Amino acid sequence: MNKWLLASGILSLLLMLVHVFLGGPEILDPVLGSDLHSVVIAVLSVVWHGITVVMLVNGVLLLAAAFREELAAGGDWAI
Repeated sequence: MNKWLLASGILSLLLMLVHVFLGGPEILDPVLGSDLHSVVIAVLSVVWHGITVVMLVNGVLLLAAAFREELAAGGDWAI
């Protein structure tokens, strides 16, 4: 087990939770309720949720790499 990858994965997932549960109500909800053009709101919503997914996948893959040494090498599973 790689403790640095484990710590990175945990911190990444914690940051994702902050993004969702603190950033959502603080930033996303007011924008969705604003009188901005509907296209601007739609684009912001898609980008917000895309970033959320990237943060989730990043955290999960870091945790997987922490426990499986062959994943940490990064050779065969790189996208």
